[in-house]
Amino acid sequence: VETLVLPPADLLQDEQAAAEAGVAPLALLRQLEFDSNTRLMSVLALRLEPTQQEAPRLVLLSKGAPESIARQCVAESLPPDLPARLQALTLGGWRVLGCAYREV
Repeated sequence: VETLVLPPADLLQDEQAAAEAGVAPLALLRQLEFDSNTRLMSVLALRLEPTQQEAPRLVLLSKGAPESIARQCVAESLPPDLPARLQALTLGGWRVLGCAYREV
């Protein structure tokens, strides 16, 4: 394990609050560097569940150009007006970063 990412301490102390918020420590196993062709970077992580009732789960977390992220997503998980939202933000001078995850 290269890195361990912990949620805020107050959530870690209260297992019920952590479970309700869906937060858990992550053990980062591998980092896939930014690739200018795909315009993405990702990390493979082991989600360490806050309770002993659930087994750890492997997750892939990605960030990058919104269009690149959207191509990797299930269409139904995206807002139907995503292109219009992106255009409005970029025309307003905002830099937009897409983020996504999936269980592996």
